[in-house]
Amino acid sequence: MSTLVRRPGSRRPIRRTVPVDAPHGLLPLDPPLPVDSDDAVDDLREQDRRPGFLAAPFPLSAEWRGNPAERFDEEAERARVAGSLVIAEAGCGEFVRLIVTGPSAGQIWFDDMTWDHLRPGPGFRNWYLSWLLR
Repeated sequence: MSTLVRRPGSRRPIRRTVPVDAPHGLLPLDPPLPVDSDDAVDDLREQDRRPGFLAAPFPLSAEWRGNPAERFDEEAERARVAGSLVIAEAGCGEFVRLIVTGPSAGQIWFDDMTWDHLRPGPGFRNWYLSWLLR
């Protein structure tokens, strides 16, 4: 359910909650539920909450593509996305990350796990506003 509230000094109302019929979903910021799940999003949310993960500097400054011929390295994958928080599921194995540390802090990056690809997106404000208008 969505409600509208007015900010002090503002004439335009803003959403207090996200509409339940929005495409895919923003993920809650509370800790993940302790469930036995095979969903990638649950693993990512658990990873984001490991001690030091969000404090580590986000290492990328440009688009990154994996090499399909190389063996998957979980530690390298974790290091590649350190300093970022998964905030939404975009569908088909793609997740939206908010960068929280380093020069890219405040920027959205798209993490396509299916094609082993990370690419920069807009700033959080622009991404969020466009997401609400879908």
